Amino acid sequence: MAVAYADAVVPSGAQNSSNQVYGLPSTPNPVASLKFYYNGILQDQGVDYTLVSQTVTYTHSKPAPGDVQAAYYRYQV
Repeated sequence: MAVAYADAVVPSGAQNSSNQVYGLPSTPNPVASLKFYYNGILQDQGVDYTLVSQTVTYTHSKPAPGDVQAAYYRYQV
């Protein structure tokens, strides 16, 4: 398998101040490669969010319209 890189991926999901669950187009592999930013601040996996397969769930934040989310990671193709 080859390795690919995802840069500045905007996760899917409604940014409506109540949704905490967002999707990525592919599964980060290795999981530790995921660098997830919320309004320019690097989030801590296991503290600020959890990752299961392609699903990111915030533990505290609820992104609102206009907030910026970006994911950077490696994955297998």
